Amino acid sequence: MSRIYLILFFLCLFSFIKADNLPKDYFNWPVKHTVRLSGTFGELRSNHFHGGLDIKSEYGVTGDKLYSAGAGYICKVSVKPNGYGNALYIRHPNGFTTVYGHMNSFSDSVEDYVKAQQYDQERFSQLIELEPGMFPVDKGDFIGKMGNSGSSHGAHLHFEIRETASNKQMNPLLFGLTVQDVVAPILYTLKLYEFDEDNKVVSSKAIKLSKTKTGYRINGDTLNTESMFWGLALKAYDRHSESHNKNGVYAMQMDLDGERHFSFSLDAIPVKDSRYLNAHLDYKEWLFKRSYYNRLFKLPGNKLDMYKGAAGDGFVRNLNQVRAVVLEVADINGNTSTLEFFVKETVKKIKPKAELHNYYLFHNRPNLIVRDDFEVYFPENSLYLDELVHIDLVSDRSAGYYSDVLKLHSKLVPLHRPINIALRIKDPSLLSDKDRSRLFIGHCDKNGRVRRVGGALEGDFVKATVWGFGDYAIFMDTIKPTIRSIGFRYDSRRLSKLRFVIDDNIPMTRSAGVLSFRGEVDGQWILFNYDQKYKTITHQFDGTIKPGKHKLRLVVEDLSGNIATFEKEFIK
Repeated sequence: MSRIYLILFFLCLFSFIKADNLPKDYFNWPVKHTVRLSGTFGELRSNHFHGGLDIKSEYGVTGDKLYSAGAGYICKVSVKPNGYGNALYIRHPNGFTTVYGHMNSFSDSVEDYVKAQQYDQERFSQLIELEPGMFPVDKGDFIGKMGNSGSSHGAHLHFEIRETASNKQMNPLLFGLTVQDVVAPILYTLKLYEFDEDNKVVSSKAIKLSKTKTGYRINGDTLNTESMFWGLALKAYDRHSESHNKNGVYAMQMDLDGERHFSFSLDAIPVKDSRYLNAHLDYKEWLFKRSYYNRLFKLPGNKLDMYKGAAGDGFVRNLNQVRAVVLEVADINGNTSTLEFFVKETVKKIKPKAELHNYYLFHNRPNLIVRDDFEVYFPENSLYLDELVHIDLVSDRSAGYYSDVLKLHSKLVPLHRPINIALRIKDPSLLSDKDRSRLFIGHCDKNGRVRRVGGALEGDFVKATVWGFGDYAIFMDTIKPTIRSIGFRYDSRRLSKLRFVIDDNIPMTRSAGVLSFRGEVDGQWILFNYDQKYKTITHQFDGTIKPGKHKLRLVVEDLSGNIATFEKEFIK
């Protein structure tokens, strides 16, 4: 079968693809070298679907030139120590916006404008909205260089195409952009789940797969289940001809007894819905093994609209018969892999294990728990299933604990939205106002390690917004951050930059915040670029500091108000 007919066949197979009205000749790749992908659209990541394509550097280092994928204007510039790092957003007249993340630098005109804003506001982080006439670009215009800024772990470009009106992330490979790929997806492991009547998993088992000349197979040809309901998930990856990375797959479908039962394709994902990934994948497998299983059934609280299939949302009801299953996994170029097997059902019903619980939480309505020493509020749609949970306060008189420990059920259950918790301070009358201001709520793991999640003082309570179940308590931070110089010396005339490592004794979650810092030379603010993953701040000598003798003062403050200071003289 020719490549054209193969692709047409595949598009018909997954008939719900919405690519017909997308422009196929408007955008170019933003690099001039051969495109090799280290990440595909919709790839399963930590708490989100990957919203674009990760394009590799030509030689594995930063500095590759980047070009506008189409005509338009730069509508936004973002500079952050995490996330996309240095990022450009270009709005196009065809209703789409392209995004370029983890850049090393922008074009000279944009770089100068951003730096002027940073000096004017005396702040490194920036989110700058730009008017249409300020920075127009033609297709192929130079816009900057590839980098490794933000939450990136290697030189690459994160490239997106978004629908401007809805902020929906679109699969760029649906816009006529192609990569060389004749390699079919690789199927690793199948998982069979057995459910009760409330869609709760009562048992599961993983089945290793073997490759054959025509597809994949299980050991034997039949799986057995004793449950009233069952469902499947599949661990699979895709590889391209020009790259050996294990990337995410584009589409999966499940046929049951010769009829389409469930399917999905990763065409578009609204930015606001990306966290539904935790309902799409097997959360427990990800949490403990970093294994990414695509579910072939839809949980009740999963609001993604990319699924098509039977009325039961992929759950299979026991019919006391042998069911024939065909799974097909495909990449966007039409390469497919197939797995066929049978599931033999019996009438015996598995009894779910009794769970220790004291509350019943609804997934589609708010839930509020109020006790004398704590409160927990779950907004509507915080969960993907109704849950029986155990929530309680456990006494802890250990040194450093300023409340009892709030035990919030199990970390095996993901949250879709953050929940609000409040804990009462133990013996508040024994604390000074300064001590109270240094209190925070921390998440405690089984090894006794604490991560700051936040903390706002309100009377005798400390409140925080948290993104997961687990153990929480009130702690106090009285230790100032650390500042360590890298290569600093008095005679800095031959140095190209000033560089420091800044760190805190209490790790913090991303939602809690970041260390704040301020650098001054001779009393005037200077720009330090902050790379949170390496905990480094860097000032590039660019002529702002004139030749001569100077005094550097660097102040770093943590979220509890503890302050560290570095002061040294130098000559430039």
